[in-house]
Amino acid sequence: MTKTFLILRPKDEALTMSNLLTTQGFNTIIEPLFEVEFLSAEEIFKQKYQALLRFTQKKDDFEQILQKNRDFNQEKDKFGQNNTKFNKNKVDLDIKSQNYVIPDIAIIITSANAATGVILAQIDKNTPIFAIGQKTAQNLLLEGYKNIIYAKNPNALSLKEKILQSDKKNLLYFCTSDLTIDFKIELAAHNYAVEEILCYKILWKNQFSPEFLHKIGAKSDISDTKNQNLSIKIDFIFFYSQNSVKNFANLVKKHNLLEYFSCSTLLCLSDKIVDAVKKYGFNNKTKIFGNNSLWLKQI
Repeated sequence: MTKTFLILRPKDEALTMSNLLTTQGFNTIIEPLFEVEFLSAEEIFKQKYQALLRFTQKKDDFEQILQKNRDFNQEKDKFGQNNTKFNKNKVDLDIKSQNYVIPDIAIIITSANAATGVILAQIDKNTPIFAIGQKTAQNLLLEGYKNIIYAKNPNALSLKEKILQSDKKNLLYFCTSDLTIDFKIELAAHNYAVEEILCYKILWKNQFSPEFLHKIGAKSDISDTKNQNLSIKIDFIFFYSQNSVKNFANLVKKHNLLEYFSCSTLLCLSDKIVDAVKKYGFNNKTKIFGNNSLWLKQI
């Protein structure tokens, strides 16, 4: 019988893995645990400049620069423009006129969503970027960013070790507020200054979709007289983060669905995610998978 993999990421992020498995003859189900909501380009832009100026201890002066631009644009808002925007060229000129000395920086990203934040912030394309993996930085490569440094292994600990080998002590960490690892804390003990740029939000779902419940044979609101008694057994479930394990466990327990996944092998991106699986009460068999397809040969 053909084995089925459950992918718990948004569809656009899950398609690469889904297509890989399909070409190998497996079935896949995509059931996102969350949605991603990006902050506006203007807000990310603002955070970037605030962070850069904090490295120079000139926060108050920069707040005045932003206020001047914000007031200018709020005048326009009264005539029909809904979004407050900052004039990038004008802000750049104001900063240069103050003779600020901005230190050399590097960027940290641990997700493809964070890479999108880098693009929205209009980071210089020669800036060093520490990325957790090649797929994470794929959009940056397409945009012309070339100075990308990859972790040896696709996990946060390996990325931290790579950063500690660098002489770049001022870092912008593009991230969400829902952090598994906080590089600002992790690197502070090593005399690295890290400023977080919150560029997107994770909106966790509070229930599984009726379509998914129907597929696995659980109770749902969908009535289907054809193939009503058929259900799909989930053989493997992907977990890319500790937070995904936590939220999956909450939904499974909330809706009393543990029996539907009791025989599933849980595929985890790192050892810490394996620990999270145990922490949240799963006794399933676990297996580490990587960003290449070598692990598939052992399935």
